[in-house]
Amino acid sequence: MEKERTKKQSFYTRGFTTFVIATTFLTLLVSGTVLFFSPRGRVANWTDWGVLGVGKEQWASVHYTAATLFLVIAALHIFFNWKVLLGYLRLKRVQGLRLKKELVAALAVSALFVAGPLIGFPPFGNFIDAHEDIKDYWDGVTERAPIPHAEDLPLRDFAQQINMPVENLVESLRSEGFDVRNEDTTLGDLARQRELAPSDIYARVVPREERTETDSHEKSTGRGFGRMTVEQYCQSEGLSTHAFVEALRRQGVEATRTSSLRQLAQSLEMRPGELVSLIRQSIGDSH
Repeated sequence: MEKERTKKQSFYTRGFTTFVIATTFLTLLVSGTVLFFSPRGRVANWTDWGVLGVGKEQWASVHYTAATLFLVIAALHIFFNWKVLLGYLRLKRVQGLRLKKELVAALAVSALFVAGPLIGFPPFGNFIDAHEDIKDYWDGVTERAPIPHAEDLPLRDFAQQINMPVENLVESLRSEGFDVRNEDTTLGDLARQRELAPSDIYARVVPREERTETDSHEKSTGRGFGRMTVEQYCQSEGLSTHAFVEALRRQGVEATRTSSLRQLAQSLEMRPGELVSLIRQSIGDSH
């Protein structure tokens, strides 16, 4: 009788959920690692950045769907092991709550990993800083788009932003063999036609001397601004801390000598490098 039952059970649900959790965890590990070391979205889209032929947005899609699957299967795993979980939490007159210390420790660890990134204390703050430094590194070694999300703009708007007649832009693109049907076409559309990065197309059709200047100060200094305070940055650059703080206030940002450049930049929805360039220009204009 027992043998007949074993033969009939050809699919083990608990084993299935365990294997799916394991494989999904590996998927999350790989996709999360790629995303951690990836550039910011605007850099990735402009340069067609990718790993193993897969772009950043695709890696993000894989990560999100794998995370959803992980949560669903984890919920099923808890469901199938509900009796075991209740056994851990069962109350008894003498023993009280079983595994009380383990439950408190688990809640404490979970709370720590939620509060750590929000508050930014070590080692969570260091981990976040390292992540931002990697983003800053990519910003320093790649050529930035003349304007944010330039690859998504229609050619007429893109030409206006770079101070180039749209007719000249279209003519240059067609001379390079691109199929430009109308001025509503985007650089992203053309890039997909030829499997190129939008930055490559921009480099082909717009002479370097006519390109909109990117922030040369940020490019030359690269990364590391986010870790500095206002005072540390001013000392390293030979600037007046008082003038820097006053320039920030003119931008509507209250700051002190010990304020973090990263936090100040986030309040203006900028990168630290963009913030210091803006403030340096403001300081120069005020003199």
